[in-house]
Amino acid sequence: MVQGVVDWLDERIDLSGIRHFIAEKGVPIHTQEVWYYLGGMTMFLFAVQVFTGILLLLYYRPSSAEAYESVQFIVTQVRFGWLIRNVHSWSANLLIALAFAHFFSVFFLKSYRKPRELTWLTGILLLFLMLGFGFSGYLLPWNELSFFATKVGTGIAGAVPIIGPFTLRLLRGGDDVTGATLSRFYGLHVAILPAITTALVLAHLRPEHASAILAGLPADLQGEVAHRIALMERASPDVVAVIAENLMRKASTVLTPREMSAIGGVQPLVEIINRADATTEKAILEGLEARDVELAEEVRSRMFVFGDIVLLEDRALQLVLRQVETAGLSVALKGAGPEVREKILNNLSERASENLEEEIELLGPVRLSQVEDARSGIVQIIRRLEESGQIVIRRGDPGGRRSERGRAPRVTA
Repeated sequence: MVQGVVDWLDERIDLSGIRHFIAEKGVPIHTQEVWYYLGGMTMFLFAVQVFTGILLLLYYRPSSAEAYESVQFIVTQVRFGWLIRNVHSWSANLLIALAFAHFFSVFFLKSYRKPRELTWLTGILLLFLMLGFGFSGYLLPWNELSFFATKVGTGIAGAVPIIGPFTLRLLRGGDDVTGATLSRFYGLHVAILPAITTALVLAHLRPEHASAILAGLPADLQGEVAHRIALMERASPDVVAVIAENLMRKASTVLTPREMSAIGGVQPLVEIINRADATTEKAILEGLEARDVELAEEVRSRMFVFGDIVLLEDRALQLVLRQVETAGLSVALKGAGPEVREKILNNLSERASENLEEEIELLGPVRLSQVEDARSGIVQIIRRLEESGQIVIRRGDPGGRRSERGRAPRVTA
């Protein structure tokens, strides 16, 4: 019975990727040590925070007149409300404690070294986002303790030279802690920080894992998260070191001031989308287009390059070649790698293949811009055929590598 249900789902949504991840997941040799589990435990507690937070949102009212009473109602009147609130509160404390333990374990075990620098940087940013969650959520009960704690915390930010007064008013929504402060902290806690955290968690994970998580998000949220990943671009370890200085002075010695490491940006987003299904890809691109047309076009242009023709099935490639003129194809193949050239020639008739090779030899030197235009035209034909459902583009090979990524090789004028 169970196997029949699994087979039915597998036939429709392809569970092979999940099965492979569960059965074949590679782990380091120290899997029996406690340090290995800290990251997963932190992620689990974050999921608990999200679940219990959603339940609390059903009854919480974010206004200065009703916030305190709504919390008391949850604790005293709602069935198991006291339990949900305590789980949310204590798991928040445990989350921050485990996040710091995970941070220090990575540092002292030197797990930040190549090729894990990007994971290290996104992890540092996630740690400070967890602190932001704790600070913004502390005010929401709107009791005497949270009021004065927030007043002291924002007052410390206000003591910073030059930008302190501006930061103080930005956080409080005025000169003192009022209902405006509560509204700002509520919006930060339930909207802004979760969106940024989701984007950073996806950047923190490997692309194939990130695409699975992204596919599970609501359609309207997929575009928002993808947009934030694309706009992350680069973060300077110098900036991270300044933020971390008060927590751990030694962390700044790990990061050289001149380093620049990508923790997000367009290419990591493209790698995530390339491993997603067609429905998720469409939802993400539509969401990006609604927010930033130029960014959406840049993502589309990187998603399938001319060198990726080797990933097409023979029948699909033959359909594409029927719509490409020999003159344009010969220009596009100028300077192409042997895999691409052989793939195309093998899908032409013997006579057409000979004519194409002769055409290429007679061309002589060609400008790079002409080659790029010809290749772009072929890629547009491929994407148009895919959108119409006539061909299917594979989302990356099993090894996660793609052929001839990037710009066309330079061709002499």
